[in-house]
Amino acid sequence: MLRLVCSLKLGLVPAMGVMRAQQVDDRPTLVAQPIAEISRIDKTIHTLNFIDDEDRRRSTLQQLNLGEGRHSVAHDVFRGKRGKRSKLYQRYREGQEDQLSALGLVVNMTVLRNTL
Repeated sequence: MLRLVCSLKLGLVPAMGVMRAQQVDDRPTLVAQPIAEISRIDKTIHTLNFIDDEDRRRSTLQQLNLGEGRHSVAHDVFRGKRGKRSKLYQRYREGQEDQLSALGLVVNMTVLRNTL
C-alpha cells in the first residue's frame, strides 16, 4: 500500500492505471483488497459523522429539496402543463441532446428569473 501511495504521489504511476490493475477476471487483486477495506472504513466514518451532525443533515435536505424543485420546473416546462405524456421528438441522439440542452437552458432561465 505504501509503495502504491508513493508511486501515485510522485507521478510514477497514473491513477487510471492503478484502477485498471485492481480487477482481474472479476476478482480483486491483492492490492485492491486493502484499498476496498480502507474505503469501507472511510464510508463508515462519513456515515457516522453525517448521522451525528444535524446541520449537515439539514443542509443536505435543503439541497435535495432544491434539486426536486428544479426537476418539477423542468417537468412542467417539458410537458407544457398539458398533463399528457410528452416525448422527445428527435429519433437520433444528437437531436435529443439538442432538445434536452434547450430544455435545460429554458429551465435555468426560469429558475434564475424566479430567484431575482
